[in-house]
Amino acid sequence: MTDLAAIADAVVTALNAHEFSQALTVARRWYPTVAEEDIGSTLTAYVVGKNVEVEQIADTTKQRRLHVEVSLWIRPGATDPAAYVDPATIDPYVLLGEEVADFLLGGYVTVGGIDLYCTTTTLGVDDRILSADHLEGLRMVAVLIDATYQETL
Repeated sequence: MTDLAAIADAVVTALNAHEFSQALTVARRWYPTVAEEDIGSTLTAYVVGKNVEVEQIADTTKQRRLHVEVSLWIRPGATDPAAYVDPATIDPYVLLGEEVADFLLGGYVTVGGIDLYCTTTTLGVDDRILSADHLEGLRMVAVLIDATYQETL
């Protein structure tokens, strides 16, 4: 049985080993938020173990779904607060988020000799972490990717 921390570490390893269209270095955390001073004009990325669902699918068989979140953070450096709602500023980061989600979806990570398959990914932009006022005030962009890995016991 795989634990949430181990799968988050495996996702970090897989992401750091892959070459994306933009430079990306990923670290693991337990919280999906960041301090303002941690975000600069270079891309910052974190993987957070979110939760585990367990479902009894037969008398002796359980299915576990392990959810991790990848967050991409950047302060694009524009001096105009309106730029942070301008598609030309945000689109490249959302596209990178889509690239990360596509890489994870249908792929495997290996934890303790067990291959775990990513069954779903969901992409969002600032929907839980930053309000529009917060986004304009801090001039940061956050792209969130939820990934679900599945194992049968």
